[in-house]
Amino acid sequence: MTPISFQPNMKKQATHPANRPMKHLLIAVAGLALVMPMTASAQGTEYVSSGFSAEITDNGEVKNLKVGDHVLMNHLYLVGDYRDALAEKDHDARFYQFQEKSPATIQSSGDDTLIVEKTNAVLRNEKYPEGAIYNEKITFTPNRIRVEYELETGVPFDSHAGVFSTLCELPLSLAGSGYKVTNREDSETLGIIPVEYSESDKLRAIARKLAIAIPGGIVTIEGDEDTSLLFADARAWNESALRLNIDQRVPWHPNPVTIPAGTKTKWAFTITYEPEQN
Repeated sequence: MTPISFQPNMKKQATHPANRPMKHLLIAVAGLALVMPMTASAQGTEYVSSGFSAEITDNGEVKNLKVGDHVLMNHLYLVGDYRDALAEKDHDARFYQFQEKSPATIQSSGDDTLIVEKTNAVLRNEKYPEGAIYNEKITFTPNRIRVEYELETGVPFDSHAGVFSTLCELPLSLAGSGYKVTNREDSETLGIIPVEYSESDKLRAIARKLAIAIPGGIVTIEGDEDTSLLFADARAWNESALRLNIDQRVPWHPNPVTIPAGTKTKWAFTITYEPEQN
């Protein structure tokens, strides 16, 4: 399988905080404070800013994405799933980035930017030791996060649509929040995330853009031209979360079709935060 190109991998280096110009203004009740955009620990790296904050694991998974004290996403990572196309399930037909332990390059750039990159990393499960090769790039800035994936399948897969996507797990603390879904025709639908799950009124929306109202502002997740968002209530399958799957837009087939080995896909999206205007 031919490695796919992305951008040159940057060498990870530890820089003492005293040698980095990390001044970033925070407006608070008490006045102004200075924060460092990146701190390292045995558990990974933490990005902190006046807007977004997050934990980044050594293998490039994002955890506890917040705006201020409000958790927006519990997790953000790459997954694969081809279970629906299997006549007989002789193995767990899923892939998870958190099971793939190759290290990401994590580097600070400028006063408030953090870049996470992986190049030619391999997704595997118990049946396929080289299910797919992928590149990841996530760029954090205070009010904007850019997420980019490129992927090439290592084996054929049968599927009704695509196999791989970015999974964003949203907490149920967002229940009761207003949201707006914008589809590819720019038609907008407004709604409230249900506080209680209802089978007759369950949340499921396909979009190119999703906006969610949180205390203090609006968070918007918007896909690129060929990127699709699926927003759903995971309580429908007994998970205590909301789910947002993001992938390359491909047609859905009523019967499974074969995706050949060597198939390349890519998708990208931005997460932005717009504070309320006083």
